[in-house]
Amino acid sequence: MTAVPRGLPSGTVTFLFTDIEGSTKLLHEPGPEAYAKAVAEHRRKVREAFALIANSNLAWVTGDLGDRDQEVRLEEDNLRLARELGNERMEAGTLATLGVLYAGILDYPTTVVRDDGRLAEAAAMLHQAIRIEHRRGNLLELAVDLGRLASVLTLSGRAGVAASLLASSEALTEQVGASVAFGYRERGEKTLASIHSQLADAAFAEAWEKGLGLTADEAVALALQSEA
Repeated sequence: MTAVPRGLPSGTVTFLFTDIEGSTKLLHEPGPEAYAKAVAEHRRKVREAFALIANSNLAWVTGDLGDRDQEVRLEEDNLRLARELGNERMEAGTLATLGVLYAGILDYPTTVVRDDGRLAEAAAMLHQAIRIEHRRGNLLELAVDLGRLASVLTLSGRAGVAASLLASSEALTEQVGASVAFGYRERGEKTLASIHSQLADAAFAEAWEKGLGLTADEAVALALQSEA
């Protein structure tokens, strides 16, 4: 058996290959110095992105083991770091995660569910996430966040707007050809049942039909109107 050199990883190892767009042209035209700077910057951004992902995973595992307070603290720290690094993708994702944590509407099955009574803060986090995903043009994450906001608004007694946003979330998800993750589907079903308990059938049908006909821009405008 060949000995593994000290300091190298062992067991199951995952290799990640990344690329710099236009790297060959960058090497020949601006020259080796500019190319070396680009490679160094690329490596820095990859390390930062994976640090944020690792922090997020640690928070999720911590919460799943029952320490929801520490999960929230870890996610709040990750939000600050994402903003410091200018990583909008992780900023939006962390904002959305904090939104569901504050409201107690988790996206995944768990035995530890708690409503902190922080619905206004939850909605504010989701409004920020929706703005970012809309600006980034990430239609799938936008659709998911609209569904999350619908759940928060339902808990706040705003079932009419929630019905339209939930319908739009489902329509936009279908538009991009994506399947809904189990946790999202379970949360959506609970939200839908709560909406039905708050609205008469005619009012629900009207709100749902409105949501199905919204464009992404119109859905975002409706979501942000709920800030008032």
